[in-house]
Amino acid sequence: MRCRNVFLGAAVFALSSAPPLRADEVLVQFDDVPDSGWVVAEADLTAAAQWCGIAAVVPEQIRAADGGGATLQFIPDADFDPQQRIRGVLVAQLPGGGRTRLNLHFGAGESPAITDHGSVETAGFQIVHDPNAQGGLPSRLTFRGTGKTLESIRWQDRLYDPQQGAFRLADDSTPRVTRIAEGPLCTAVRVAGRFVQAGGAQPESQPEAVYQWVYFPDSPLVHVTVLQRQQQPFSWREAHFLELHQSGGELPQWAGGDPLHSGEFQGTGSSRSFRQWAAMHDGRHAVAVLHSGQMLIYDGKGGYGPYLHAHGSLAWTPWNITQRRLSAWLWIGGGGDDLLPTIRQAAERLPTRARVSVTVGSVQSRLAEARTAMENLAGDEQRQARLQLAVAERLESLGRFQESLDAADGKLPETFCMLPAGDLGLVLEQTEAGIRVVQLLDTASGAQLLAPHALPLFSLTLRHSETGREIHVAADAGWGNSQIERPDGGCLKLTWSDARQDGLNALRVEAEATPDAAAGAIRWTLGADSPAGWQLRQLAFPQVAVADLGPNADVVFPRGPGEVQRGLWQRAFRYAGRYPNGWTTMQWLAAYDAARDTGLYVAMHDPAAATKEIQLESRPAERAVDFTFAHWPPGMDRPGTAFHLSGEAVWQVLRGDWFDAAQIYRQWASQNAKWWPALGPDGREDTPRWMRELPAWALASGNAASVVPQMKRFAEALGVPVGVHWYNWHEIPFDNDYPHYFPTRDGFAEGVAELQRGPVYVMPYINGRLWDTRDRGQEDFEFTSRARPAATKNEQGEPYVESYASKEPDGSPVRLAAMCPTTELWRNKQQEIVARLMNECGVKGVYIDQVAAAQPQLCFDGSHGHPAGGGDWWTAGYWDMLRQIRKNLPPDRMLTTECNAEPYAHVFDGYLTWH
Repeated sequence: MRCRNVFLGAAVFALSSAPPLRADEVLVQFDDVPDSGWVVAEADLTAAAQWCGIAAVVPEQIRAADGGGATLQFIPDADFDPQQRIRGVLVAQLPGGGRTRLNLHFGAGESPAITDHGSVETAGFQIVHDPNAQGGLPSRLTFRGTGKTLESIRWQDRLYDPQQGAFRLADDSTPRVTRIAEGPLCTAVRVAGRFVQAGGAQPESQPEAVYQWVYFPDSPLVHVTVLQRQQQPFSWREAHFLELHQSGGELPQWAGGDPLHSGEFQGTGSSRSFRQWAAMHDGRHAVAVLHSGQMLIYDGKGGYGPYLHAHGSLAWTPWNITQRRLSAWLWIGGGGDDLLPTIRQAAERLPTRARVSVTVGSVQSRLAEARTAMENLAGDEQRQARLQLAVAERLESLGRFQESLDAADGKLPETFCMLPAGDLGLVLEQTEAGIRVVQLLDTASGAQLLAPHALPLFSLTLRHSETGREIHVAADAGWGNSQIERPDGGCLKLTWSDARQDGLNALRVEAEATPDAAAGAIRWTLGADSPAGWQLRQLAFPQVAVADLGPNADVVFPRGPGEVQRGLWQRAFRYAGRYPNGWTTMQWLAAYDAARDTGLYVAMHDPAAATKEIQLESRPAERAVDFTFAHWPPGMDRPGTAFHLSGEAVWQVLRGDWFDAAQIYRQWASQNAKWWPALGPDGREDTPRWMRELPAWALASGNAASVVPQMKRFAEALGVPVGVHWYNWHEIPFDNDYPHYFPTRDGFAEGVAELQRGPVYVMPYINGRLWDTRDRGQEDFEFTSRARPAATKNEQGEPYVESYASKEPDGSPVRLAAMCPTTELWRNKQQEIVARLMNECGVKGVYIDQVAAAQPQLCFDGSHGHPAGGGDWWTAGYWDMLRQIRKNLPPDRMLTTECNAEPYAHVFDGYLTWH
């Protein structure tokens, strides 16, 4: 059966259907306005203007109807239409901070004539948009305080495809430069150009871009937006926005933060990325980018040229749709000795902090009545009413005003599907192009958990097996058929099929959402079938954009033992790691406001610990923090395969803080995770009692003549049994010539025996992952002839190699290959080393380095017997290896490893956690 929304009554709260008492009006509400009163925000007035019967909007005539000391300017978007697309940037100077509501007045008249004048002066600089230079992008910049002029400005905003080459905006000889707005708050210049090659050739998709540069008379800030579009979908491997080059002589230094890093351009060919701000400067003058995605500084002095790049991570992310919008903030000015602190302060005080919403008077009044009615309800009725009201508010924010009024009266749009799960309420919408999340609510407190700019429920990356072309597909767009069904009246079944992109009509995705009312949770499963000829390369699910939970809200993520960060909705932050490793140790994230006792727990409850990327990224401009779990399917090199999520994804209302979130995960793991160790009354019964009770450890390095007396003095001083973690007990150098640890240094076995009579328990170091590619000095002794077949390999068949601080005799870095844990050779080698240390040398334990620290490799060597790429074979391979090693251990012995990635807990007796 199709989804039906069932309410506890015919209408939880029915409101009067009488028309509003006064003529309707367009309202703009500003929340969290800074004390300066300055606000710059995107605004869509289309629905409100149409609702109020405004025939055509003239941007220059928009003002605050009741004055009150507020000044407004509206900068129309590149695709503005006075009736159908009334979108743009709203610049406001308000009387003060906090909350302000304005009634907009749309004056009559015609738009003033647009001029071709592209030169702009502010208090701090003069900038020139010359249509005969750099495709109309700024070609000359003069700092007014000193008269210094930058003449070497070059823009490398471009598209790139390996077969077709690069196409730049700066090579367009016929761009259109127009001054589209001029007023008391700002001046705006529009630059429209085509992506072309030097001779003017344009690709078949005819890509173009429209930039809008907004300058403020008394501020060094510049707001830049771009609409990139092409007439038909084409997948560009690179798409660059605001890549500013200069010679390196005019602005010879670079800096970025936070924390602050700085230096001079020296032609190193290296790049640095920043999340808060990045600048090129000379100590007195600077051009900086602020809070514009991942910002890059590249030191190409003497070659490609030093550059500053906004949204650097997007530049090398394929762009394959017909249009996209981006925005960025520049800072252009001088500051003397306090130049860099001034830039940092500007980054912290961008006029984007306020939340701006557009509505109409009748809807706002109706929803206010609904809130009052809801407060008179209790229990399940109030939870239902809260979810219903939240849907009405979301519809209001989308400009769907009649549907908002209907929802307030208990009638949801037919395309909506509601899934209550105790204190968690989910609302989905089935659209013509897919399925999207509309609402995620804590129905007990009313806290909104879903950010306004939501992420798609899932996203897929597919690659054509012959051409290598990659296509990205999301849950909310590009589908010919999608359905939401409620087969048993409880859970929801979601299906997507008939993808509209060429060759993907056989793509199919199925998901199931099961409510758990007792826990306030929704549990998800998901599977995808890729069409013939296409490889399923990655699947991102679950992914949730978490709403701003307040100034004291925190986010916890699994770096090391777990880390808490506060205020991520107000600042740029990114975390990503490939699970499992020592810096991505668990499979859960959470956001919460402990004082309000609300939050959201998002996790993968995957008992097999399959390889996945766990990502956390803030979007301060949208007041969102994105949680994403991305999976590499097993067999990702084979076309036409099916993938089913390992375990289940969980969204759950969180009561409390990080500790309570950890308890949710612990409860699941202790009952379901394959790695949860068997516990007796005194803990791990398979771990020697001496190991569990040993009170102190020491680290030592060198030969027995040095280590033994040191450790005897240490044990004597403490007066208790101790352990020694013994490095460099072998003749080969550290991190070199692995895994040829034998012969040992002279006297090692005798030293072990002497210490353990103490008792000092000895645990030597070995590495559990690496084989040196030149494993006898600079000679390739056994790597190529013996080990290379068992090394992990990329898709080109080359081994994954790593380098640390160790050097070969000629001074070159030691290159160590990561071995595959599923191969018989590597399992036997580890078994051999541990057995010799235990049996020949008599040690009580062995430390096997890196196993719980290093990330899994996506191995594509088909001879190993595991699926190519992702899956759970990496952890399963180590489990099998270590179980066999443990099976053959002499009595009373133990194994440990580095760091604390969770899925190895049952095959080691201890973790050495140092971070």
